Amino acid sequence: MKEPRYAWVVVWATFVCLAVIFGVAYSFAAFFASFAAEFDAQRADVAFVFGLSGLLYFLLGAGGGMLADRFGPRAAAIAGMLCIALGLAGSSLAGSLTLIYATYGVGIGVGIALVYTPAIACVQPWF
Repeated sequence: MKEPRYAWVVVWATFVCLAVIFGVAYSFAAFFASFAAEFDAQRADVAFVFGLSGLLYFLLGAGGGMLADRFGPRAAAIAGMLCIALGLAGSSLAGSLTLIYATYGVGIGVGIALVYTPAIACVQPWF
């Protein structure tokens, strides 16, 4: 039998994961002006970074669920958090907007896809 207290640990861990991924995703507005100024880019070019990230986490979300089914939600979420961390670290070192697309856009997008679906799906079996 499942321990009822552990169910709330799972809920709390899911809450933390979702707070982190959506905090990172939607904090892009804080970087927008800096990216535009640093790379002397048009607003549309900078906005594409967030668009790419969003596109990837919506398109790859099902794949994140499949990976969680195969390897477990914890492994998928850890891999996703690593992608997010690497994406943010890579963005801090990027010298061009193209590298921002690759690091922030792809890293954050793939990371959220690997965390979101497994995090949501792992709560339901406990209740």
